[in-house]
Amino acid sequence: MDTKDIRRMLENLAVTAQEAADDAKEKMYTAGQTITCKYDEAKCNLAISRLKAEQEQIFLQMGRTLFLLNTGKFAGVETENTTPKQIIDHLMIAAEQKQQEIDRVLERVQKISSHRYCTACGSRCEDDAKFCGECGNKLDTQKES
Repeated sequence: MDTKDIRRMLENLAVTAQEAADDAKEKMYTAGQTITCKYDEAKCNLAISRLKAEQEQIFLQMGRTLFLLNTGKFAGVETENTTPKQIIDHLMIAAEQKQQEIDRVLERVQKISSHRYCTACGSRCEDDAKFCGECGNKLDTQKES
């Protein structure tokens, strides 16, 4: 093997190494995007759980108020200038506001989780794609979330 052959082999090796490094960089970027989406989805699911728990507390207060009203024991619980109807109306509005918050977060989860990802390389794919645009892998017919 002469010097030219060694030089050519080293140049080919350098090109191959650069291509491998570029490919690894792209895979890391794609993995980072996937992790970010999953993290955002988990945060939204936690927010939904918190909001539902808060809404359940409001429902509990409504039930307690209605029970006290029905049993005639509400008179001792009244606060100044607030009627039982006003309290119940306030609780109904609060419950509806929580439901609207829940619906907004659910919409965000739907947007986040509606993306498809290639099972081979982790790249995000179009919803109607049959093959991954990055690696060519055949995509499952069901959405990956």
